Amino acid sequence: ASRRAKRPSLSDLHDGNPVK
Repeated sequence: ASRRAKRPSLSDLHDGNPVK
């Protein structure tokens, strides 16, 4: 998942850890 992203990305959602 893109934990460095400043917004929830599809990768984060798939990983179950949306970045907020």
